[in-house]
Amino acid sequence: MASLRLVLALVDGNRKKATIFSVLTGLLFFAPEIYIITAGNHIPSGTFVILGVYLTITFTISILLVLNDVRKKRKEAKKITEQVLHDSFEDD
Repeated sequence: MASLRLVLALVDGNRKKATIFSVLTGLLFFAPEIYIITAGNHIPSGTFVILGVYLTITFTISILLVLNDVRKKRKEAKKITEQVLHDSFEDD
């Protein structure tokens, strides 16, 4: 839900909401891994390396998907705006 609101805030150009939802999305994204790190007292160091690589890859993919959604939504919004403007000038 937070990532959807992040995309909508980015599409609307609302930086304040985008910042809030990007922080919230980041916290929710990393929450399970933070729990593993804090709860695992005797986890081998190699596990942390694997977890770090995993987080880097999945976080990068998530960012790319959010940016792709933002681009797509902006194109849709632009089309709708152009259509509304075209229709309003056509009626005159």
